[in-house]
Amino acid sequence: MKWLASSIGLVSLAGVLMASPVHAQAVKSKTECKPTDAKLTFSCTVMLMQDGKPLTGADIMVKADMPSMPLAHNVKPVPANAARHSAGRYEFEIELEMFGEWRFVYDLAKPFRDRLGEKIMFSPGGPDHMKEKKMQRGHGPGSHGHEGHK
Repeated sequence: MKWLASSIGLVSLAGVLMASPVHAQAVKSKTECKPTDAKLTFSCTVMLMQDGKPLTGADIMVKADMPSMPLAHNVKPVPANAARHSAGRYEFEIELEMFGEWRFVYDLAKPFRDRLGEKIMFSPGGPDHMKEKKMQRGHGPGSHGHEGHK
């Protein structure tokens, strides 16, 4: 009988813990990067939004890897710092090992723990040629940034 009461108490506690939301809605990220003067080094800004509002007070570490080559290309994690005068924006500089599709992983420690991922295509052409979320495939017209050549 005693074990039954203990079991019911544990099940009730588990139900309460599972029902309480950690945060109401998933955090969304939108990243923009610009090349710097250093080869393969990019100055990036990530905008974090939750429930349609900027997420402020975040403590973020940024990791990067290449989805097409798991464990082959990993970049040293860097912190993202809150941008001045822009709520929800965080800035970081990252050095990649090569051009191609990279996945940025944002590990949040505050105001709650979370992990976000975003894929971004980096090419030698700079910001005008970067494609977010999907990798441009094929060898058709315009796939190599030669639109202006005749």
